[in-house]
Amino acid sequence: MTIEVRRKVYEKVSARLKASGTPFDDDPRFLSAVEEWINGAIDIGELRKRYFDIQRTRTRLSSDHGGD
Repeated sequence: MTIEVRRKVYEKVSARLKASGTPFDDDPRFLSAVEEWINGAIDIGELRKRYFDIQRTRTRLSSDHGGD
């Protein structure tokens, strides 16, 4: 998949989620990983792994701080 195709895929998914009112992750760490995927530096499996790692970190931090 080319960089252009990956960028279009991301933009289409992002636009669809935003249009439906679905919250979309704008965490800079996630967006950085998305750019790495778009540029071909990582594959989709690595992007997914990083996203889940970010989510896991948030959950742990939320639990450590009583959900604040």
